[in-house]
Parts: sequence; structure tokens; C-alpha cells
Amino acid sequence: ARAEGVSIHVAMGFGGWHEVNTPQDLQRAWNDTALFLSAEDTREQVKAMGSCLLSEANDLKRPLPIVAKELNVSLELLECLLQGNLEVSDAFDVIRKMGEVYA
Repeated sequence: ARAEGVSIHVAMGFGGWHEVNTPQDLQRAWNDTALFLSAEDTREQVKAMGSCLLSEANDLKRPLPIVAKELNVSLELLECLLQGNLEVSDAFDVIRKMGEVYA
């Protein structure tokens, strides 16, 4: 189209934007975001999720072995989360379980 001598072109944009209204939307956003992160960025993101879990556990006065038992996950899984050694989707599953158990 032309308006007063200026050409206007359609530019389609895809990716980098997610509408999040449900837990499933959030899971999809996490998974899609992980595709664009480097391995180190992914590890740092998972470590940050582990830090949040540890902070919540401390607020709840729950040591990690008790948290593992109450979430029905292994202590080793929680330690991997704290070190950033989990897939983003697995880390999100642990955080989701924590929200369900301690809601």
C-alpha cells in the first residue's frame, strides 16, 4: 500500500511472545523459551528456580529431605535442581508440585 508517497509493508513477527493464562500456558512458555537459551543460560535459569524452591522451603521451615518426601520426589532430584542440572520442564514440574502441596 502507498500513503502519501510512503511504502507500507506487512511485517509478520513470530516467537518471543506468549500469552499466559493457565498453568499449561506457562509450561508451554517455559518449554519454548528453553529452545532459545544457551546451555549455560538454561542452567542458570534452572538454578534460579532451585533458589526459589530453597527459599520457600526455608520459609516453611522444611529441610530438603522433608520437602522431597512431601513432594514425592527424590532428594537427588532437588539437589540437581539447586545445581541447575535439570531440564527446564522437569524443574517446572518440581515447582508446580511444590505449589500444589504447600498451597
